[in-house]
Amino acid sequence: MQFKLARRHATGDLEWERRAATLGGILTSLVTVSIAFVAGLMVLRELSIDIVPIMTGAGIAGWRSASRTESRARCHLGIFPDPRR
Repeated sequence: MQFKLARRHATGDLEWERRAATLGGILTSLVTVSIAFVAGLMVLRELSIDIVPIMTGAGIAGWRSASRTESRARCHLGIFPDPRR
């Protein structure tokens, strides 16, 4: 992949390398956390522990996190338009 990107960009441009490394790190972390979460739920299921409350809590936490992120982006960065105006 880096070879294909290198042909498109100048040899002195290192910004694309930094972006690719950052994106790769984020994707690696996301996949690792997702696999660990699913594996943990599978272990709990095998131990006959009800996972429905855990999944409900995870859904609520995800919704809250997305809501806070949008709110912060609206207030601090001005990305989203303010619906009250």
